[in-house]
Amino acid sequence: MPILSRRQALRLPLIAVLGGMAHTAAASSAHAQATATVFADPSLKPALTSLIPAFRKETGAGLMFAYGDAKGAVGSSDRLVHDVILLAGREAMAPFVPSGQVETPVDLATGGLALVAAPGLAEPVAVSRDMAWESWVSERRPLTVVDPEIDALGQRAMDALRSMGWGEGVSKSIHLAPSMRAVLDLVARGEAGLGVAHASAAAADGRVRVVGPLPPDTYPPVVYQVAIRQGVAADSPARAFVHFLYGDAGRRALRTAGVTPLVP
Repeated sequence: MPILSRRQALRLPLIAVLGGMAHTAAASSAHAQATATVFADPSLKPALTSLIPAFRKETGAGLMFAYGDAKGAVGSSDRLVHDVILLAGREAMAPFVPSGQVETPVDLATGGLALVAAPGLAEPVAVSRDMAWESWVSERRPLTVVDPEIDALGQRAMDALRSMGWGEGVSKSIHLAPSMRAVLDLVARGEAGLGVAHASAAAADGRVRVVGPLPPDTYPPVVYQVAIRQGVAADSPARAFVHFLYGDAGRRALRTAGVTPLVP
């Protein structure tokens, strides 16, 4: 999807109803005491958490977040239970569209991947296209990535690693984790020497050392998409929140967290 102007983005079907919203005291009053429930990829937690005070000040509404991969977005009935979902990768959002659970998803931002190291592991000190993996990982202290069968993040990580010299010599020195949080936990505990995670999540996790970003041309881009659950009322705080994400405060928070808004 091409980069859109803010005006164009606000004309998209997902948030068309918001285009004419006036941010007045009356609108804020309508949202008062209401709460938008949002399910989001964990890599966006720093950005989203920072928006809570500003969103409440502007709209009078609250925000309640839950985080996880796409499978965690549905309840026991296999239906969405949150008003808004915000996922990493178009392929993560795709299953919710044909089932009619969401309105048309919209691209929000792009992000990258980063290599992280365990505490006390002095090397590597930088990321290069010809990494000496054998020097830093082993079967006892592997490199960990999300299982590609569970999340497309894992496949992106493997694509990047192969482009950076990962081969037969270290093929047994990899651990497939069930989630990005598990990747960061394993590296933080020293059970894995290195790991690959979303750059924004890696930067926000003070337990690990960020070695550096992976070359962006070694894997497909990570496109964050946002969608509203079908049936959400036109005047709900959920729609106000999506509108807010495309505003100045939302875009600033995304940039600060290390992702690039697709609305300049």
